[in-house]
Amino acid sequence: MKRATLGRLLRHLVALAALAVGPPAAAGGPPSGTLLGPGTAALARGFLPEEILARYRAGEFLHEVMGARPDTQWTDPAFLAAAGKNRGRYAVSDAGSIVDRTTGTQPAGIFGPPFPDIRPDDPDAGAKLVWNYFYNSYLLGDDRNVVALSWIGRHGLDRQIRTEVWQKFYDGQPFEGTAPPNPRNFLFQQFVETQYPADLQGTLSLTWRYRGVSRDTTWAYVPAIRRIRAVAPINRSDGFLGSDMSQDDGVFFDGKPEDFRWTYVGEAEMLCLYDRAAIIEGAHDIRALPGGGWRAVFPPRPRFGWQDPRAGVVAWAPLAERTVLVRRPVFVVEGVPRDPYYLYGKIVLRFEKDTYVGCYNSKSDWKGEVINTYTPLRGAWFRVGESSWRPYTAAQFTLSQSFKLDRATASHPYADGPEVPSDSLIPLNPQLLEYEALVRRGR
Repeated sequence: MKRATLGRLLRHLVALAALAVGPPAAAGGPPSGTLLGPGTAALARGFLPEEILARYRAGEFLHEVMGARPDTQWTDPAFLAAAGKNRGRYAVSDAGSIVDRTTGTQPAGIFGPPFPDIRPDDPDAGAKLVWNYFYNSYLLGDDRNVVALSWIGRHGLDRQIRTEVWQKFYDGQPFEGTAPPNPRNFLFQQFVETQYPADLQGTLSLTWRYRGVSRDTTWAYVPAIRRIRAVAPINRSDGFLGSDMSQDDGVFFDGKPEDFRWTYVGEAEMLCLYDRAAIIEGAHDIRALPGGGWRAVFPPRPRFGWQDPRAGVVAWAPLAERTVLVRRPVFVVEGVPRDPYYLYGKIVLRFEKDTYVGCYNSKSDWKGEVINTYTPLRGAWFRVGESSWRPYTAAQFTLSQSFKLDRATASHPYADGPEVPSDSLIPLNPQLLEYEALVRRGR
């Protein structure tokens, strides 16, 4: 079928679904095969954040509700298997850090969910879920990515920048034997170089995050002033380079857990956004790298409404031909920042049960009004080589929607050729992420 007819087809299916799906299904959510849109959005009430549901009610988002393939692997099996050895070993300190339950000291290293048993009556349940999420996110390992940051308005693309990002992790890895030396107690290091457009070319940032309560150390180099400046950690909630995406977003949420007070809200079922190729078709393109590690390659096809206006959705909507809604059980957690100058007064995080990956991140101002929602696109894990598992999401992106400003910012692989690579579990020289490297590159 020609793509020119896609928008008309989707709206026709919405109308048919509205006639075919009766009231009894509403209590249990939309059944598989439902195309969620204006005529069917009521079926998803309670299965989506209200601000996201409004997009479907208005016809700005259109997605099919589908069930994943039965053989879908939701995360690294080794991560889940490690839960057994972590059971009962750790606790959350008064400051919000992970400590050994017996000694009260910081553990040397952790792999797998540190808190596999979550009890609703545990006052630390919220913080424990956040830590489980983070240790899942560290599974990517040392990596390099070329990322586009796209500012999107109602009329289409406003601005786009290209960045190159390196990250090195010192915890959460299945180290064979002894973990590498870590005298400064790093959790991870991140280096970001802005390469395009010309007015931002050469802008650099370097972040060191520490294990425990120590605050992040961040520096930035701005070519216009030819100086390196220390950046206060409280600025992590501000939009990066004027976008609606902050440093505390990351792949879903990247704030320091100790900087928030966490509350366990409960369990629910949600319609989470997933990659059609990985979850429905079981497709991936993951290749071994000659020097070690793995390369995920993404096809440079349209991801958003602005790239295919014929789809008939808002400019920043993920395209239905590449993304679907999958019903998943989740934990719901609320976080309130300890810093009264933090941009947001409350964040609500939804973590998928067992895997702890993020689904929707709703951010409210200090008066309680939702002003921003952050949504990652999830994929599946695939076995590569003899025993390795790697994640893959063909239409990979994260999406930050600003409801106050009626616009969005998306991060996604930067396409400047027929293939867009993302490298992970690669040998990464620690010197690349030292302050001296910032000095050298910032000249």
